[in-house]
Amino acid sequence: MVGLPAIMEFFPILKLLFMLFAALIIFNWIRNTVGPGTLSLVIAAILIYIFVFQLTWITWGIWVMYALLTYGLWSILFWGIPLVFKGKT
Repeated sequence: MVGLPAIMEFFPILKLLFMLFAALIIFNWIRNTVGPGTLSLVIAAILIYIFVFQLTWITWGIWVMYALLTYGLWSILFWGIPLVFKGKT
């Protein structure tokens, strides 16, 4: 996880794109959960401020872990690697 914040520091456009992407995800999640209205805008604004502007590195890490779990790469790591190295101890 150390390399991900470094990528965001070397390429500021990636940081801006990620912040936009994260803000849209949070806004849509809150709007679908709470419904359209002022309350959803207030809750979304608070969460976007906290997770996108204050805790960008943690949000980036959570998003990468979610993406890896979504696409099944963790199953390859947890189940595939031990099978490959099983008889080579």
